[in-house]
Amino acid sequence: MVKPPRLAPAKPPAPSPLPAAQPPRCSTANPPVAPTASAKPPAYPPAAASKPIPPPPLPPAANNSSSAWGNVFDVRAFGASGSGSGNDTRALRAAWKAACSSNSTTPTLLVPSDGVFTISSTIFAGPCKSAVTFQIDGVLMPPDGPASWPASDSRKQWIVFYKANGMTLAGEGTIEGNGEEWWDLPCKPHRVRTYCPWLHPVRGICSWYDSS
Repeated sequence: MVKPPRLAPAKPPAPSPLPAAQPPRCSTANPPVAPTASAKPPAYPPAAASKPIPPPPLPPAANNSSSAWGNVFDVRAFGASGSGSGNDTRALRAAWKAACSSNSTTPTLLVPSDGVFTISSTIFAGPCKSAVTFQIDGVLMPPDGPASWPASDSRKQWIVFYKANGMTLAGEGTIEGNGEEWWDLPCKPHRVRTYCPWLHPVRGICSWYDSS
């Protein structure tokens, strides 16, 4: 029996060679120019200048009737402490002087409600340019007893309004006389005057005057 011839296994075809690498194509556009030391930076518009911040408003002057207080003359603005232990006489006199000479048609001297103001013998004298309102919302009181009374002040009176035509005494405060120690003094006549005070009602207002 004749055997068929043996066939050799077919070899796989050899891979085709890869194309040779080609250099990248250059763009036809102009290449970027490297900056030089002489190149100038682009110009930008100048920034807008910021507006200056205005300074805060000044506080009202103590003796200026055209200040933010308007026609009100607060005794604190003239140096009164309202502590009850200091002497606020000078401040009240200055406040009265400013209110009395004010060009306002309705000047008001204010004793504020949050203080106790000590005042010794004082005469609030006129005439004033306009009728003053003396508004007491706090406490007015004299020095505590004869021993604390200034030696240079009169003991014949405490608070006097003289020629203050048209003046109005108003407010919801207190006029504290501190009279207990005064009432204990003997009411005996002296060469010049007696030191025993009396309360003299004047249209609902109490003021001191000497019995002599």
